[in-house]
Amino acid sequence: MKTYKAKNNLFSIILRKKEGVKGNSLYFEVRERATQKRYYEFLNMYLTGEPTDIDLESRAKKQAHLRLSELTNIGYYVKDTLQPIEAQQTKADNFTNYFTLFVSKIKKEQSRQMPMSALKSFQKFAQTQYIPFNRITEAYLISYKNSISEKTAYNYYNYVLAVCKRAKKDGLIMANILNMNPAPKIKKIPVILTEEEIIRMEKTNFDERIKQVGMLQFATVQRISDVRNMTWEQITNEGKICKIIVTQKKTSKVLPCFVDSKLIEWIGTGKERKGLLFPDFKMGIGEINRQLNKWARTAGIDKYIGTHTFRRSGATLLYKKGVHIVTIGKILGHSSIETTMKYIGVSVEDIQQGLRQIQAITANFEYRVA
Repeated sequence: MKTYKAKNNLFSIILRKKEGVKGNSLYFEVRERATQKRYYEFLNMYLTGEPTDIDLESRAKKQAHLRLSELTNIGYYVKDTLQPIEAQQTKADNFTNYFTLFVSKIKKEQSRQMPMSALKSFQKFAQTQYIPFNRITEAYLISYKNSISEKTAYNYYNYVLAVCKRAKKDGLIMANILNMNPAPKIKKIPVILTEEEIIRMEKTNFDERIKQVGMLQFATVQRISDVRNMTWEQITNEGKICKIIVTQKKTSKVLPCFVDSKLIEWIGTGKERKGLLFPDFKMGIGEINRQLNKWARTAGIDKYIGTHTFRRSGATLLYKKGVHIVTIGKILGHSSIETTMKYIGVSVEDIQQGLRQIQAITANFEYRVA
């Protein structure tokens, strides 16, 4: 697909697609023309399904013009300037405009993505771009909640409900919805990779940079942000082992890490060993997660993994191999044992293995009927 641009005197929206990226992962680069400020919106926030590239291009171009119209016409930009106006001066004549205005006040562009995805989900349910306030009732919101998954309800429904309650307080929604409860968070057992799965992923042919970042994160048991910030100046070669002095971004703690020198040699092959280990690793968390799961699927692992999976898996494997919990806490940089205990993952297989001890007893039951 060629680059496509929709623009006016306030904004320009450039439709882009990277080579090798699936069709529904196109994204908009939105630029405020007066300030040249940019941010990005992935097209899968707006489009669903798996149409052909031709259909997708047509729909994407149409969506670019719709998005441009939304940005300039919903009321929070006036005339030919980019000066925001106050909410009470804005005529939000429908819930879509009200919601968009609410999101516009969120300072971080990245933090706007989830609520905007929630709005698109609600619009899909309503089957209309602009949702009238009088349509929103308690029964309507419950129907929307029941139409999506429990996980989606926690992410999307709760955003929609929160904005609806605010609109109710502003006198825009007449229905009694203030006593409605948000969807609870679904607690799941953290995903942990086994030792065999880690080795299998390392042996699988995949993007070398992703593999190097993942394997170094596992070897050091540190966060992805700390691996990003590692420099060659932090590494000291001590024969078969390399020592890395890590300064944790989240806690500011300074920790020593020890890894096999072969791993560092592999990462440094053909590189100028100065500055960051991965200077060109600019991916966002969402894209990293997509690449990690693509890597896992290529290795034949049917688990949904994320940027924290290697850290949790490393901590869990250390525990199962008999390393003291206090030592694991020091490796992770935790301040309390309680935090470390939360990191030690228990898989479904571990639970099944543990309950076999009970099953060995219940196997002797005769289950007589009185």
